[in-house]
Amino acid sequence: MTGNDLAKLPQIFDLVRTMRCVRQNLFWAFFQNPLGITLAVTGVRHPIFAAAAGRFSPRSVLGNA
Repeated sequence: MTGNDLAKLPQIFDLVRTMRCVRQNLFWAFFQNPLGITLAVTGVRHPIFAAAAGRFSPRSVLGNA
């Protein structure tokens, strides 16, 4: 990928940080909503909790970005 060119090293580190952020955002986007819905359906939490998790999901992704 880089060969022997060390000048590309900062670009690689930026790419790694970006990919880490993308993975974290995907995790939070796909984890919060099903968890909130599952807790609401099973009666562990009030359904308002699931609605709040759905509303909070995009904000947590943007905050992480």
